[in-house]
Amino acid sequence: MSDFNEITVSNRGFVKGDYFPPPSKSHSFRALLLSLYSKSSIIKNLLKSEDVDNFVKIIKSLGFSIDKKNDVLFIKESRKLIIKENYNFKNSGTALRFMVTYFSNLKSYNQKLIIDGDNQLRKRKIKKLLISLHSLGLDYGFNTEKEIPFYITKNIKPGITHISGKSSQFLSSLLLSLSFLTEQSTVYIDELSEKPYVDMTLFHLKRVGVNIKNHNYKKMIINPIRKMEYFEFTVPSDFSSATYVILASVLSEGDINIHNLDLNDAQGDKKILHFLNKLGVEYTYNNNILNLIGNVKKSAVFDMADTPDMLPALVFFLVQYPYYYEFLNLESIRYKETDRVSVLYENLINMGINVEMTNSKLRFMGSDSLNNIKIDAHDDHRIIMGASLLGMKKNKRVKIVNVKNLGSSYPNYFSDIEMLGFFIECSS
Repeated sequence: MSDFNEITVSNRGFVKGDYFPPPSKSHSFRALLLSLYSKSSIIKNLLKSEDVDNFVKIIKSLGFSIDKKNDVLFIKESRKLIIKENYNFKNSGTALRFMVTYFSNLKSYNQKLIIDGDNQLRKRKIKKLLISLHSLGLDYGFNTEKEIPFYITKNIKPGITHISGKSSQFLSSLLLSLSFLTEQSTVYIDELSEKPYVDMTLFHLKRVGVNIKNHNYKKMIINPIRKMEYFEFTVPSDFSSATYVILASVLSEGDINIHNLDLNDAQGDKKILHFLNKLGVEYTYNNNILNLIGNVKKSAVFDMADTPDMLPALVFFLVQYPYYYEFLNLESIRYKETDRVSVLYENLINMGINVEMTNSKLRFMGSDSLNNIKIDAHDDHRIIMGASLLGMKKNKRVKIVNVKNLGSSYPNYFSDIEMLGFFIECSS
């Protein structure tokens, strides 16, 4: 899909089939990071995406031995780590943030290490994590007026630090690597958002034997373990990716069976089912198959603090119903691949929607008469996929422009929904 600049989605009225969501990106990243602290690792069902592939290449460049058989990745530690002067994380903010603390933890490097990404990643934030690591001994600096690219020198030691919880990735980065230092560390957390992602990190660390005393997400005391002899994990299906098809099933009133989602998984985006219940939509879950029942019947207010990635999908879904919707706690969503709140606002205005925006809120009155809409996705993968929902009601159509970087999280999205009966056209 990265070869196209426009994608058109429409529903001609024949939507049905079985849908199998891809593996979880969030679980995949955590499993890959933990493999760096194990002598031998096996990761099954790893997500296939540009972000994950780039992360695997970086791990391989460190000297780790990596073999793949079918959907199983075998990773063995290097006898001697290979530390380069430059690392480019392309479009993946998660990989960059996780690896900064890992690099800071390496006892074998004492050189200046430069970390960079693509033009979109260079707009994102990292300074608060670097300040936190500086309290533990890291030195850092910036090559431009932006926070990325930057360089780091020296190593961190166990100790006490503070971190802003506005981005859960900062806290997860600390937890994942401070868990493998030589002595106990303490992290104080301010203003935690995206709590389910922190819970996912805590789940992984508990699995491998790390004891973390969690004082109501305000303070965490980390009792580290030595390097693992062996690590194994099977990546579950992704609620974040499945969200688009869950909402498509409601919009199309089609017969879609959604397979292999674990309703007990730590993923925060399983909250989509709770959100739909608030709107009057019900679901059944039998024999590991999810089916949606009914349609949207009312207005609602949504707190997005725990589920920021869901915002584009929910906005483009709900704008098609003639009710009032309000979204709260959007600050962290402004620092993703784009300022997603502003991008959504801009597109809603262009659609003729009565919408209001503040720094932390978005509110609008939806419409059931939208059709032949054009959306500028600003090359943001979640805006692209969310916008596709505007073409999923029967006899509806949407054109989406500026659609690069779709492969960063879900490269097969449009082929998957095409298999369900939606009509997809791509053009340069």
